[in-house]
Formats: sequence, structure tokens, C-alpha cells
Amino acid sequence: MDEKKLVIYYSLFENTEYVANLISENTGADLLKIETVAEIPKKGLAMFLELGRFLLFRKMPEIKEISVNLDEYDTIFIGTPVWAGNMAAPLKTFFSKYKFDGKKVAVFCTAGKTIGNTLENMKKELIDNELIGGTVFLDVLNHKEETENYVKEWLTTMYRSKED
Repeated sequence: MDEKKLVIYYSLFENTEYVANLISENTGADLLKIETVAEIPKKGLAMFLELGRFLLFRKMPEIKEISVNLDEYDTIFIGTPVWAGNMAAPLKTFFSKYKFDGKKVAVFCTAGKTIGNTLENMKKELIDNELIGGTVFLDVLNHKEETENYVKEWLTTMYRSKED
């Protein structure tokens, strides 16, 4: 029986969504986009105020209910943009709301330059699962071809190392 895969991700500016789609295309994984109940502004002072509320005051945004049963999946990829050296606030909400154990899990993040403790903090949320990979994608939309090649390389390396 084939292993059932899922890519869970949050994306504000489409970078993480782009990578999530590439992973899905290369693995046959289903996609699950984490969505906030209230839309987060994408520009201007309103965006900085909203992001500051999440980052400085640790306010977690409300997210929409997910449409899948996580128990049905064997392998789960989880992706986030980096917000001030950490995972995006909607992903923190997801981890507080949904639990799953005993899955093969790979984590990824997208960033402009630095990632801080993003991957380590994601891994801490997933301690009851088997971590099979983790990586960073930098400046994704400005380097689409390199990103596409790196996704394929990452997936090949991850699955090859599990077969050896």
C-alpha cells in the first residue's frame, strides 16, 4: 500500500506556498493551507502592527478548521515563512490546536536571509514523530529554477537516506 502524504503550510507572500506546491507535485502529497479567520494585511503600517502583535505580544491568530483527518497520513511535510527568526504565528496556532503522533515528518521554512530558530522550534512541536528531514529555502520567488531543483534534491536525499 502506498504511503499517504500531506503538505501542511502557512504562506503570507506565496513563497512557502510555492515550495509546498513543488513538494506536492514531486511526491503526490495532498495540500493543506493553514488559513487565518481574519485576513492578515500584506503591506503597510497595518501589516507591521498586526505582525508586531503576534511577535511582541505572543498573540496567536485564530485559524480556520482544517478539512482533513491527520490520522489518515503517514508522512507530513510542514512549512512556514520565517517571521522574526521563528515560525509564523498561524503555524503556532496550528500546533496548539492539532496534535498528531507517530508520523514521519519533514519541516521546511522560507526566508529572505536568516532563519533564526525556526526549524528547531518546529521540531520541538513534533517530538512524538519521526523527523525525516528539515531544510531552508531562501529567496524563493526570485530563484524559482534553483528552488525547483533544490526541492527535488532534498526529497531524493531524504528518501534515499531512509532506504539505506
